[in-house]
Amino acid sequence: MLSFNKVIFSALVVMLAISVFRYLGVSAELDEARDSNEQLLGTIQSYKNQVEMLANNLVNAEKQNKRLLKERALLEQIRAKHLAQLTSIENKLQTTNSQLDALRQSTNETTKNWANDCVPSAVISVFKYANARACNQNSRTN
Repeated sequence: MLSFNKVIFSALVVMLAISVFRYLGVSAELDEARDSNEQLLGTIQSYKNQVEMLANNLVNAEKQNKRLLKERALLEQIRAKHLAQLTSIENKLQTTNSQLDALRQSTNETTKNWANDCVPSAVISVFKYANARACNQNSRTN
């Protein structure tokens, strides 16, 4: 029959076998958890690198935005100066044309003839706003 020692020894062997199987299962789970932790650490490092890259891109974008805003302000100033110059030139042209019209309608015949006389085309080409027209007097252009 079975002796008490054999029963206890068998129970201990069974418990030891169960403990070994449990240890091996827990060991495998621990290895999987460690691998998972390493992957997570790699992912975290990747995210840290992405955050650093995005922060650098943001700094560069802010610098470029400031530069573009400065350029925009300069362009607005240049455009305003150009518009002022253009308005001044147009006003001077109107004044000059009205003075010329006044000379053309002068009561003094010499002044009137001078203002209405033909101007050679070489002289007209010097002036940006002058118009060359056909003239019937002396085969010259107006």
